[in-house]
Amino acid sequence: AAVDTAVAMALLRLLPFALGVVAQAAEIHDVARANDVSKLEALGDVLTRDLNLPEPGSGQTPLMASVLAGADKSVEFLLSKGADTKIAEKDGYTPFHGAGFQGRKAVAKHLLAHKLDPSERHKDGFTPLHRACWGHETRHFETVRFLIRRAGVDPEEKADNGKTCAEMTQNEQTM
Repeated sequence: AAVDTAVAMALLRLLPFALGVVAQAAEIHDVARANDVSKLEALGDVLTRDLNLPEPGSGQTPLMASVLAGADKSVEFLLSKGADTKIAEKDGYTPFHGAGFQGRKAVAKHLLAHKLDPSERHKDGFTPLHRACWGHETRHFETVRFLIRRAGVDPEEKADNGKTCAEMTQNEQTM
């Protein structure tokens, strides 16, 4: 019983540290979403340690969290720090897919500048262009236009379902 008590006491002393690590992990993702580079820089060693840490639940790295939030300054900063662009979130989506789905043209520019593939096909058969075509907002149209005009994505590229962007879109601006 004395050994069990000693082990329990040791674990209790570690609890604040463990909770602090979880809080810091959540903090880096929240800061990345907020698009505040000075706050990312202020994280110092936490940023270095947790640069590619998947967020509990979503599986998003700080890079993916910033991509989905449209936090283009955070995206640029995290890429400059060497964020791993190949780490997918819990459903297997990588940054360019997130930029397409959310209609994040400014983010897509940074991803393209870092040589990410704007035509990467996900296991579901769709590309970032197809995901941008599904969106209803002007930002989705702007992302479609960027992917075609600046990233060189073929507008006639078919998804595995045999349809092109134009055949899938419900955005009048994209039609």
